[in-house]
Amino acid sequence: MNLRLVASLLLLVSLVLPWKITWGTNEFGVATSWFTILEFPFMVEYAMIYGPQESWSTWELYKSIPKYLGTTFVLLGAILSLWGSAKRKRGNLVEWGGISSLVGLVLFSGSGYEEVFIQYPLFQTYASLPVGMFFPVFFWILIFIYSQKAKQRVVKIPFMKSGFFCGECGKEVLSEFVFCPFCGKENRKVTCKSCGITVSVQNTFCPHCGSKIRREPEKALVL
Repeated sequence: MNLRLVASLLLLVSLVLPWKITWGTNEFGVATSWFTILEFPFMVEYAMIYGPQESWSTWELYKSIPKYLGTTFVLLGAILSLWGSAKRKRGNLVEWGGISSLVGLVLFSGSGYEEVFIQYPLFQTYASLPVGMFFPVFFWILIFIYSQKAKQRVVKIPFMKSGFFCGECGKEVLSEFVFCPFCGKENRKVTCKSCGITVSVQNTFCPHCGSKIRREPEKALVL
């Protein structure tokens, strides 16, 4: 599974989830009401419950420009991340998308304009949870896990020198040796026609360029 793609999709899905949830109670004398405020990327929902059978809710647009600016940054970050996860040559766009979304969510959660005028002796308690701030945290956790797995997949393959088996003693000899170090038999050389490097006559293919070794026909001995 491509964790970078999952992280990018997480940013995209976050655009339909509430980024900030506020809930609490209003107490006026002996009357108590409960309220919930769900701040989505583009609109906010206010819900009020007065009793078992009485409730009220409404949707409103934001009056704060930084709210929409933050949403735009997150949308841009999701697009960049998806593009970077789909194109290997543009993989750095995933990180830039994460940075853009982080800036956007800070703008969204940190901005707001409110005017509150309470005419009556009202006692209010509430709690707030910035859910949207968790999305960039999960994003960078997935990116970190992906980078760690990518490092584990890198395996160093030791350099193997080409060689052959001596026709006299049968032991393995490196192709660059002129004589067999075990029996002293001469290791004849030929020149690769493709790359021009001298290799052992025992080789069928050049160990440097992979071309097939073309041997010159031996001349007949004239007596």
